[in-house]
Amino acid sequence: MKKGITKSLIIIISIIMVFTLLINYILRIRIIHNTAAEKSQELFWQIETLIEANAEELSQIPTDRSTVLYAIDPESHVIIGCTVDRYIGRNAEELGFRLDGISGEITITHPVIDGKPTYCAVKNSSSFILARTYLESALYKQVLIDTWLLAIDIILLSALSIVFIYFYLDRNLVKGIVSINKKLHEIEQGNFNVSFSEHAVPELSELSDHINAMLKSVLSSSKKISIALELSKLPIGIYEYIPGSKRVQATSRVKDILMLTDEEVDTILAHPELIPEKEAELKRNPVNPEDNIYKLSCPIERYIRFEEFTYEESNLAILIDVTQEIQEKRRIEQERDIEPLTGLFNRRAFYMRMEQLFRLERPLKHGAMMIMDADRLKETNDLYGHRSGDFYLQKLAQVISVFGRDNAIAARLGGDEFALFLYNYSTKKELDRIIEMITDSQDRHTLIIENGIEVTLHFSIGCSFYPEDSCDYHVLMKLADERMYQNKKRRSDAGISKQR
Repeated sequence: MKKGITKSLIIIISIIMVFTLLINYILRIRIIHNTAAEKSQELFWQIETLIEANAEELSQIPTDRSTVLYAIDPESHVIIGCTVDRYIGRNAEELGFRLDGISGEITITHPVIDGKPTYCAVKNSSSFILARTYLESALYKQVLIDTWLLAIDIILLSALSIVFIYFYLDRNLVKGIVSINKKLHEIEQGNFNVSFSEHAVPELSELSDHINAMLKSVLSSSKKISIALELSKLPIGIYEYIPGSKRVQATSRVKDILMLTDEEVDTILAHPELIPEKEAELKRNPVNPEDNIYKLSCPIERYIRFEEFTYEESNLAILIDVTQEIQEKRRIEQERDIEPLTGLFNRRAFYMRMEQLFRLERPLKHGAMMIMDADRLKETNDLYGHRSGDFYLQKLAQVISVFGRDNAIAARLGGDEFALFLYNYSTKKELDRIIEMITDSQDRHTLIIENGIEVTLHFSIGCSFYPEDSCDYHVLMKLADERMYQNKKRRSDAGISKQR
């Protein structure tokens, strides 16, 4: 910056110096011309009477080496008198004079006399044409010397002025501007904890005051937004940072939403480079990616909607605590989809999840649809009451749930009918092993009902296979249902499921 100012000063002073010297030179030349004309007028008046009788007496008048006086015949233009003897008798026009239009008033011309540029004052008197010439080299010599001396003076004064201005600007202006510029850069990087106090010159002092007021207004606006969000009781937090900056701006609610300690907050705010890592950590637990909802990794169940966008160079993010919303939604889904007696999916939820599962483009590998029916449920109700019948159904649901935890959908379709769909098994052999475990448990479980009575749990099973039997779950359910009734009939004929 200082180099730029110095360069500008040199250019400006150089232009001023050139114009000053040019104007001085022109004025000095004009003054010399006017002075020479006035002196020539006075001299011509004095010598007119002196040489009227004899023009040769002109040679007796003393002059300096650069000045020559002439008396010229007006008719023949022959020089009849001169302070230089060798010019007497020569034709003035041949010598270099221009005598056309000469009158009784002094006329200034610039002829080349005897090969030398001259300044010439000419006047037509009553008997002669009087002329006085000056060698221009001698006439303007002093002007050139004075001009050079003036130029040297101007250059010296200019140099002193530049040095003075340079150090004055460096001390009182440039350092202040550089300091303000550095602090503005810090603000751009996100550090708002700066204060401007440049008072070297009134203008910088006023500028510092305005910037401080503007900075205070910006911080006040951010604080007001944070307070407004606090008072509104809305679980919303906002933060902003510029990649590569030194600090983050965040509302106070961010700490509570992310469940951060004071130490963690201070660390993140002071080190913005940690923010992308924290954001990636949050996104590792998506709950609903389409709505940007994620589960926070902490002992307490918390769900956050995370919205982010970029504005110019800033990254802004909005954090909304949607824990209550998610929990309420899940409670409603629980009431809607879960059968209250057994804790399994109801018919509607089972069909909805089967629809979603079979709509997926990826294959389900090996799977099996199992339809189960509680045997002897009516007899249990009649003998021991409906409460005992409920225990009977709950026990069957418990058995099914053991096998329905992973890669499975279990449901009570209604009454004494249950469904279990197993899928994504890598091999048919692995799937057959699970089915065998279920069928082996048909008559091996007991439960205690009213009055401490122990009864055996009986249920019939029908099974169909995906994709061997079909890739349509409706067909699989129909086949499994038919096979379940076949199994029930065989068991009934064999008397296996008689009540004890």
